[in-house]
Amino acid sequence: ISFSIAYISVPLHVCLARNDLREGKHHIPSQVITRMDATIEPPDVSKPYASFEKFHITIRNTSQNEIGRNIFDDIEQCINESLQSPIRAKKECSAEEMAQIEQERERQRVETF
Repeated sequence: ISFSIAYISVPLHVCLARNDLREGKHHIPSQVITRMDATIEPPDVSKPYASFEKFHITIRNTSQNEIGRNIFDDIEQCINESLQSPIRAKKECSAEEMAQIEQERERQRVETF
């Protein structure tokens, strides 16, 4: 199995400003966007259980401008690299290992806030 991630990093204020331009069913409640901003994590290959995050590209979109079309070449390269290095299935974690992982995730989440 191969994985690749295209992580689009946009400052919260830009997301909210873009959302303010939407109308009707396309407008998302601002508290939903704020909550997602607080919970979505960028790819981090240093995590011991994050081998699927090895092949990623971070696209920084820090202004009101749209992302340039040339970024698709970088995304294609990321996908091709991931296809060349499939991830082997890991053994299933024990209940104790899963509890440890969840505790670590919760600790990191609390530190983020």
